[in-house]
Amino acid sequence: QFTLAVVGEFSRGKSSLINAILGTPDLLPTSIKPATAAITVIRHGPAPGRASVLFKDGTTRDDVPLDSLRDYCTAPGLDGFALRSQISGTLARFRQQGREEEIPVEELERQAQEAAPRPMVHTVNVCYPSPLLSDGIVLVDTPGIGSVNPEHGEATRAFIHKADAVIFLINTDPVISASECNFLTFLQDYVSRFL
Repeated sequence: QFTLAVVGEFSRGKSSLINAILGTPDLLPTSIKPATAAITVIRHGPAPGRASVLFKDGTTRDDVPLDSLRDYCTAPGLDGFALRSQISGTLARFRQQGREEEIPVEELERQAQEAAPRPMVHTVNVCYPSPLLSDGIVLVDTPGIGSVNPEHGEATRAFIHKADAVIFLINTDPVISASECNFLTFLQDYVSRFL
């Protein structure tokens, strides 16, 4: 078995790259917004392909159809937009009324805790009949580092020591970010081959 992990910040196209490598544009869920919330391991398996899900509480669900992966691999609100909008609306109402000193900090903290995504899935294991995977190659889609939910970066960091090699995706438009540089430094302690 040769484990190839695809890592990078959120919304860098990790899931899209894996779909392209496997020649199946719809296997893993993709989105312009951050999407992947759980480690997703793809290995060779019989047609038509199935998945099993390991939850954080230790329970599992087997025989998950591949067209249901979105229900397990993703979590809503990974970009934090809904949370920022909700808190901004509350702050704007108090400011319009001239009641800045009455802003309910505890209420805003409660909103932040409730609105922050908390994926319950630990790992999704996908068996897919791709010739590319038939010789023991295992592809791993990881949650993005720098997500609004720190658990996603922690899940990726916790998995890295299991990888034989890493493809690290970066955006070509801006200069590489500080979090990407920090993650590359972290990776050097675990993986000697980078693409």
